[in-house]
Amino acid sequence: MGFNRSFWLATLATGLFFFALQITFPILPLFITDALGASESLIGLSILLPTLVGISFRLPAGSWSDRYGRRPLMFIGLVVFTAYLAVSAIAKTVEVFLFSRVLFGVGLAIFTTVVKAYVGDVVPPERRGEAFGINTSAFSLALIFGPITGEILKNEFGFTVAFGFGAVLGAIAALVILQLPKDPPQEKGENIWRKTQQAMSLTGTRAALLTALTGAGTFAIIFVYFPVFAEERNIAAQAPSVLSNITISIGFIIFALVGVVATPRYGRFSDHHGRSIPIIMGIIIVIPGIVMMALATNIWVIYASVGVISLGASGIRSMMDALVQDACPPELRGVGTALLFGFWDVGIGVQSQVFGMLIEAGGFDWVFALLIGIVLLVGLNAVFLSYRAASERKTTYKQPLTPLA
Repeated sequence: MGFNRSFWLATLATGLFFFALQITFPILPLFITDALGASESLIGLSILLPTLVGISFRLPAGSWSDRYGRRPLMFIGLVVFTAYLAVSAIAKTVEVFLFSRVLFGVGLAIFTTVVKAYVGDVVPPERRGEAFGINTSAFSLALIFGPITGEILKNEFGFTVAFGFGAVLGAIAALVILQLPKDPPQEKGENIWRKTQQAMSLTGTRAALLTALTGAGTFAIIFVYFPVFAEERNIAAQAPSVLSNITISIGFIIFALVGVVATPRYGRFSDHHGRSIPIIMGIIIVIPGIVMMALATNIWVIYASVGVISLGASGIRSMMDALVQDACPPELRGVGTALLFGFWDVGIGVQSQVFGMLIEAGGFDWVFALLIGIVLLVGLNAVFLSYRAASERKTTYKQPLTPLA
């Protein structure tokens, strides 16, 4: 038998959330530079600001979900996220836009933290890698349709309609969450900082945090700076006329298609053979992809490099969720997930800001060199800790796959 109804509803809400979010991927940098008339440095700030806001909300959100249940927190996160898109749709000044990004940071932090803890609650441990692979693929599946939808809506109707349609999707996702059964509180009254210390003391949690930092740079280079990179390499001029208006979205679609296929398979593989091997595979694959992109000038080589980066990043990204859920008991699951995505936010925000500064100072070559160094240095440390965590738990995750009742 498959996973239960609660898992699939949570995954549907995740897909709708990311569909709405990914509508903004190809248009956000252009909204900043064209509609608002701001410099490219604001692109990095637009990522860093919600990162900083999100960090302050993730731990409380995780702790509150441990105490009061996951369902109400997921709903609140989606409502705030929908408000972000609605405000963006009417933003005419940098100040209003930055306020909307604050709302984005709050909504993103709450929903993505709590939904992962919820998935960890409702799936059996021996199928956890597979379950998180499927849930993560909702991101990739939405990515197939989100960017191209955003680009078409922006080109045909303008930025307001594109952001407004995303707000509608966010509202639908909130309604889906209301279909979940009310989950009972899991614990009462434990101090949040005490729970944070307990979660951080677990080797598996620390392995997950380093895995998140390893994957964050690949996320930033594709989803924050690929539109700028594509314009610099002038890929639109090389594209067939029928594709000339969606060249950026095609890059996102390639990344998504590879992720949809690869991520669940990495997860299922890790249920049998351990979490470390997919991380190693990801590092080995992603570095040649970065080199390929750095050297590419041809549109088809650039698209191929996106696919290779996605194949490697899927192995890295799919393991961070499973590692932290393996390590944390239910009463620490919300806080452990909050720590994980706090590190994910920091990795994306700080690296995006640094990448933006390097692009302005000397172009993309320095960015690619730095990214390779981060993947190697941080990734190998993540591999070491994931091996150690498996040893401490006295398991290699080779349990038989038991169907969920």
